[in-house]
Amino acid sequence: APSPRWPPMAGGDFFMGGHKDDVHSASMAGLFAFAAAGAPLWVTVACTSAWTRLGVDVYLFLQGRSYSSWFMVASCVSLAIFFLDMPRWTGAAFALSGLAYAAAAACLLVGCVLYAGTAPSVLVVLGMALTLLLVLALRRLAMPALPTMTFMRGTSAAFVVHAALLASLWIAWAFTPALGGYNRWNSDMCYSERGERCMSLATRFVLWCSPLIASLACLLISLFAALRGRIHAADGAAAAADAAVAPAGMARGGGD
Repeated sequence: APSPRWPPMAGGDFFMGGHKDDVHSASMAGLFAFAAAGAPLWVTVACTSAWTRLGVDVYLFLQGRSYSSWFMVASCVSLAIFFLDMPRWTGAAFALSGLAYAAAAACLLVGCVLYAGTAPSVLVVLGMALTLLLVLALRRLAMPALPTMTFMRGTSAAFVVHAALLASLWIAWAFTPALGGYNRWNSDMCYSERGERCMSLATRFVLWCSPLIASLACLLISLFAALRGRIHAADGAAAAADAAVAPAGMARGGGD
């Protein structure tokens, strides 16, 4: 039977179909959150770490790229949106305003990616932001009726698993011979095997510890998800207590 705290939804979540019990729903939410976060998270690690040649090639490509022009175009389009009052446009003009917003966002995103040639951690930040956006989309589109406490509990567990996997693999890669030999930090490492110009110290450090950075970010996300779940659990308990007290008060009032 459904839990009395979780009434069956009218339309039904796309994945859940009803709320049977806390453990089942939290487990399903964690499973889908794990899958939604996994693709952008591990692609980010592959593109920003020295685990594979891909990460090195990405940063070699970004070295010396100009990013200021993209930020300038994004700023100009944003000013045009503001001064032309595009948010108030209607009809056919509304589509044009949507294109202006998309152009500003695209230019800003490209500028941020190219800026990673100067500030290499930007790519890791962008990847983690995309990971959170996909989990948020999962919540809004696929599990809107699932209680926040339950979804956050599953999401917290999913990010803990990702953090543990990333940290374990990075430790095995960096400090044991299990994954191709020892890869301890060495400031003299250049990661250039084909005669390319050696990258900056900051870029080489991010290439070395990017999985660890992503692991710590996952732990932080897990912590905030768990805290949010506890806040909603406390609010739910307080609401249940108020609902239980109200009938008793009405009964006493009726007796008087």
